[in-house]
Amino acid sequence: MSELPKGWAKANLLALCQPKQWKVISTAELTEAGYVVYGANGKIGFYSTYTHEHPTLMITCRGATCGNLHVSEPRSYINGNAMALDNLAEQATSIGYLRYALLARGLTDAITGTAQPQITRQSLSDITIKLAPLAEQTRIAANARRTAGPGQYPESPHRRHPHAAQTLSPVRPRRCRFWAVDG
Repeated sequence: MSELPKGWAKANLLALCQPKQWKVISTAELTEAGYVVYGANGKIGFYSTYTHEHPTLMITCRGATCGNLHVSEPRSYINGNAMALDNLAEQATSIGYLRYALLARGLTDAITGTAQPQITRQSLSDITIKLAPLAEQTRIAANARRTAGPGQYPESPHRRHPHAAQTLSPVRPRRCRFWAVDG
């Protein structure tokens, strides 16, 4: 495997956050107004309480779209069909960088099951990502957002961006290709 650039480190996902599936709210329990509820594939309705005060990265953990990534709005309820990546270690990474690092890496190796694909906390325990220094993480995430444009970077590792290395390369070509390809 390639040597890490100076200042970079490899980190296990579970050292960076605490994946958790919250209680599933049935469609009958949704309300007309209130706090946004996120299901496996994004917003599904409203509820009277929320599970997350701040934006939170979540992974679709059941079904055909298993492995999709979304970021919640503040004060949202993240339903049990999505794995919330709670308690992010902000001294080590940011939500934006972690999202793009996981998109570039892909999560197909964390998906288990055949009839009903799923991702569990256990299957996430072997996921590692490459961490740039925090200042560089900020530049990488901002560049990826700016270059891809709204809605153009795929939410799913099944539809990985065909030009991930090129999309990130203007920040630092050698490091970004390394980051996106070697996950």
